[in-house]
Amino acid sequence: MSILKVNTIQDKGGNTIISSDGSGTFTPYGFGKIGQVVLASTNTQLGANNQDTDTFNFEGTITPSATSSKILVLCTVNAMSNGGGGRMAGKIRWDTTSGGTSGTEVTFSQIANDSFDTSGMSSLTLQTLISPNTTSQIYVKNIVTKNDSGTQWYVQRYSNYSYMTLMEVLA
Repeated sequence: MSILKVNTIQDKGGNTIISSDGSGTFTPYGFGKIGQVVLASTNTQLGANNQDTDTFNFEGTITPSATSSKILVLCTVNAMSNGGGGRMAGKIRWDTTSGGTSGTEVTFSQIANDSFDTSGMSSLTLQTLISPNTTSQIYVKNIVTKNDSGTQWYVQRYSNYSYMTLMEVLA
């Protein structure tokens, strides 16, 4: 039987991968760990009666610490009200510029209810993993679209909050 006893494991570059506190408990470093968490929220009611038009809702910003990092996005859009009928969609896009509807679309989800109004508000959760390949600040945007006839639609109706969590996953 062989026994290998170490306090620290390092890669070729001298970066600590695993270390022990002396009690036999090892702490992993680097890959797959969460490097930072950023939270964003809004309770600004947004509404329009446009159809097939992307509308900027809100965004979160994060600056990856390495080009190999991934960004895990969890976004919940609350108090969606669809006026008279049809479908609404939520999208996540990321870009290096703030605001607007530009950027790389990484997820899309549609609420297919024919009608949900103020007595039947809905929520939508979007999740995705972004590989931005940059250490520059990125803007992760929530976009809303009304797909059918131009009846009035809202998000964050009656000042309900929508949330976005951005987590840098070290890779």
